[in-house]
Amino acid sequence: MDEENLIGRRDYRMPPRKVAVIEELATQFLGLLAPEVLQGAPLDVLDLVDRRLQREEIDVQSATSLTLCEEWGGTSTAGRTGDRKLILLREELFDALEDGGSNLHLARGTVVHEVGHAAMHVDFFRRRRAAGASGLLQREATIAMRTIEGSEWQAWCFGTFLIAPRASVIERLAMPGGQNLASLAEYYGVSVSLMSNHLRRMNLRVSR
Repeated sequence: MDEENLIGRRDYRMPPRKVAVIEELATQFLGLLAPEVLQGAPLDVLDLVDRRLQREEIDVQSATSLTLCEEWGGTSTAGRTGDRKLILLREELFDALEDGGSNLHLARGTVVHEVGHAAMHVDFFRRRRAAGASGLLQREATIAMRTIEGSEWQAWCFGTFLIAPRASVIERLAMPGGQNLASLAEYYGVSVSLMSNHLRRMNLRVSR
């Protein structure tokens, strides 16, 4: 689900998590798998997919549009707590991680978003299912829940902190010419809209 289209949609209600809590979770995740990103290096999403996520028992596989329907990616909640987790990524995005092209920004954003689901939500679903919770898999209207309860919002928040940690962004903003949204988005390899939302969550402002 595109972050721009969360309002008016349906989503899964999660235990509420504020931005600061999700930022800390993402920072811990980077500390385990890509500590160089916390020092300002760009996140190598292809290496994350090919090698590093396996350390956290997360696998990423290519999938067709028939499997994912209209979605660009998806994270399976099947299995029990402790089992490996599976992220599916549309094949054209999977290819873009290595080949680049017009889908690269979308591919990078989709991967880190799905990693957010894998890190924060899969075990929650598995525990609730094991406990026999009824109605667990029912989406609710986003208008009926607080923003910080929505699984999609939480995953976007987590993913953007993976790809653009606060300290790194602040450092870029302090550089000559750094206060420009388009150049900032290009540096982190994401769309302008994703970067704009990320900056707003961090209460940081830049010029267009």
